[in-house]
Amino acid sequence: MIIPAIILSLVFASVGFLVTKNNARYILSGYNTMSAQQRELVDIDGYLRFFKQFHLFLGISVLILVIGISLFNTNFAAVILGIYPLPAYCYFVLKGDRYFPEINNRKIWTKVTVGILFLTMCGVGYLFFNGFKNSEILLEGNNLGEAGGFAFED
Repeated sequence: MIIPAIILSLVFASVGFLVTKNNARYILSGYNTMSAQQRELVDIDGYLRFFKQFHLFLGISVLILVIGISLFNTNFAAVILGIYPLPAYCYFVLKGDRYFPEINNRKIWTKVTVGILFLTMCGVGYLFFNGFKNSEILLEGNNLGEAGGFAFED
């Protein structure tokens, strides 16, 4: 569990350094599709500062949380590794929106993005916790089956 946490933490932290003012117009989602006039309205310096701080914090906090929790329960550490970045990115999208002007219903798309992230978080959480359930296998006579499921006959 520690190695995936280290790799994911390095990816998150490095993303903060990859996007700069010089390459933002090519790789920064949303900003890359704006016209030159719209880009002038964006506080790109403030946004890139926030972008870098967020990704550094996310990388460090993922590593600390997963290592700390894995000392007690590795299954819960795996859940944290899979789910924690999703609400963090909800925060990132909501707070990062203030650096961009109101262009083409941006506020609505911000809410849609946060909604999709929230639904994804719920789905991933359901899959994790459903995967941790104990399976019951019943053997009755010549039938082998799962409790509450179908019986397989010989």
